[in-house]
Amino acid sequence: MLLRQGKPPAYICSDIRRRKRMIYVICVIYLCLSVSGLTFMKLGSLEGAKELLTIPIINMKISGLSLIGYTCYIFSFLLYTYIVTKFDLGIIVPLLAGIVNVLVMIVAVIVFKEKFNVYSCIGVCMIIVGIFLINLKK
Repeated sequence: MLLRQGKPPAYICSDIRRRKRMIYVICVIYLCLSVSGLTFMKLGSLEGAKELLTIPIINMKISGLSLIGYTCYIFSFLLYTYIVTKFDLGIIVPLLAGIVNVLVMIVAVIVFKEKFNVYSCIGVCMIIVGIFLINLKK
């Protein structure tokens, strides 16, 4: 079988595209798990949450919601360790960190009714601009 010079067969190209799509899906799952984990940890620490146990040294109360948060965060960390092997470290780490920060801020405003002021808006805009600048083609 002769291969055209410089072009792999179509079945190889479609397999590469499928793998790339899967890695991006894993990134989205990571983002969802990370933000969910942080949100549930916060919800579990609020007053009124039924605590399951307390760590006396640091007076940390753990509830069912906290455990859900820890579980989400552990799985997000495992996905993160996989993701950093598939992308350039200097690009993917700031990209994911920036997106997580923006999403957490949105959740904080919507779920926890935290204040969103001019400085928060400027910070979010700077993060978004930074994400775009990091990903500009050279």
